Amino acid sequence: MKIIKTLDINAYASIAAYFLGIPNSGVSQVVYVDLNPDITVDEAAFPFGLDMNSDEIIDFEFLHSAFSFYSAPFNSYRYRIDMLVKPLNSQNAISGSYHYHGTFYGGAWWYYPYALLVNDTINESGIWQVGSAQILGLITIDSDDSFIHYAAAADWFNSEISETTNRFIGVRFIDIENSIHYGWVRCDLINSGNTLIIKDYAYNATNDYGLYAGTEISINSSIAKDEWNIFTNNNILNIHYNGIDFEISKVSIYSSNGELMYNAELSMNFTPIDVSELEHGIYFVVVEDNSKRVTKELFLGF
Repeated sequence: MKIIKTLDINAYASIAAYFLGIPNSGVSQVVYVDLNPDITVDEAAFPFGLDMNSDEIIDFEFLHSAFSFYSAPFNSYRYRIDMLVKPLNSQNAISGSYHYHGTFYGGAWWYYPYALLVNDTINESGIWQVGSAQILGLITIDSDDSFIHYAAAADWFNSEISETTNRFIGVRFIDIENSIHYGWVRCDLINSGNTLIIKDYAYNATNDYGLYAGTEISINSSIAKDEWNIFTNNNILNIHYNGIDFEISKVSIYSSNGELMYNAELSMNFTPIDVSELEHGIYFVVVEDNSKRVTKELFLGF
């Protein structure tokens, strides 16, 4: 069952591991959808159609493909398994790469969705692929199991990556008014590329505005990353505002699992913060005021 909600920011607590801090008032531009139970795609006869914005139009299809074929160069039959995601509109697209794949019978462009990390940017500046069926994982097995071929360029599953968990597919889709929206879909690809688990997703309800992968933080014109210089030196976190009109701002530090470790106001354009008591690890530093927000991932602590 899909639970669809436009989050009230005061009650924001949906994905604890990716809780990076949102202003404490107002309603988010981002709509978050929790799939409960998770969707499992592991049989060719049961693809999953994803309607991102609940307008009764399927935007993307996730499907498992498995079939046997004859390989003339090797004079043998082979078995092929694909895990695919497919945009169902010529203007819908997936963030990813592409490569030319040549065969005995010719060649074609193959498309590979990126396995995005939390806080990766999803907006118009990304590399967007509109190819019909895009490859999360592909494996070809010889009839006597003597040869196994992987799609080396696949970002989710290949000979070096046995499984991928809690990564994000960046998506772009149009609504019934042909307006563009950006979003993410969180998935696991496990069981040697045979099982895809789709967990949740989100999209920016505001046309042409992006968002950060795994979060419900909108990317819009108010974000001014170039105005903030955030860096560490000898266990001191330094936050420097380079702009002209400094306003009192708030800084928050979150651990990699979403726990709030530090929260304070900034009353001047250069503020040093002692972080020596934090355990060494990855943290997210969020600086925000009424008109600006920036998030930076850093190693802090001993």
